Amino acid sequence: MGTIDSHQPGDPPLLGQPRSARKLAQGLRRLGWPDDRVGQLLDAARSVRYERGRVLYRDGSTATDLYWMLEGVAKLSVPGALGKRVLVALAKPGALLGSHLVVGGKRLDEATALTPLHAASISNATFREITAGLPVPVLQEMTRVTLDYLARTFARTVKLLTLDLRGKLALGLLDVADGFGVLDADGRLLKIRLTHEELADLTGVSRARVTKALREFAEQGLVVRRGRDLVIRARELREVCGA
Repeated sequence: MGTIDSHQPGDPPLLGQPRSARKLAQGLRRLGWPDDRVGQLLDAARSVRYERGRVLYRDGSTATDLYWMLEGVAKLSVPGALGKRVLVALAKPGALLGSHLVVGGKRLDEATALTPLHAASISNATFREITAGLPVPVLQEMTRVTLDYLARTFARTVKLLTLDLRGKLALGLLDVADGFGVLDADGRLLKIRLTHEELADLTGVSRARVTKALREFAEQGLVVRRGRDLVIRARELREVCGA
């Protein structure tokens, strides 16, 4: 198990990549950050990139750095029983990784690049110094976002405990569609491709059972396969899982 985050001291300053720095600045201003605090964060941020499958940080590691996602998708997972991992969330651009599931300075979750990923990295200590000077309404909104994330994760975990296999898979597919689905003539097209193993991690069941349930969903018209792409029928899947 790792003890530190995986980026290197030689990672380039984010300000050396004007387009990425501008993208982060725009996101911070939309959150209400004043220009002086935006400038401080940009000055301190480093540019980090990860290939698919690369681990940003591991559970049990010291929470030394935060990652503001600029491009790509990350999966957040926690240890489960018998060495299995449970996928608790998928993060997309705009998400701040490494700030939620931390107890006693140690991370409870692991972040892995699901697609090629680009993020702005900043030390936790520096981030705290910068955010300490933010206006109270901005801090309150950041706190609300964190509490909403924890509440959604808790509610989803409880719901998974009460669902059968079909319900768990339906809920997992709806979770993906909420964050990464676009309207399509047949329903909602998932913009990211998850393996059956990743869907198993997301739903807490075995890969073999996920494969069988997906086949049944396709036969019943609940999902539509187009090569490697997947379109889901959201309304019908909500009925399956009672969402």
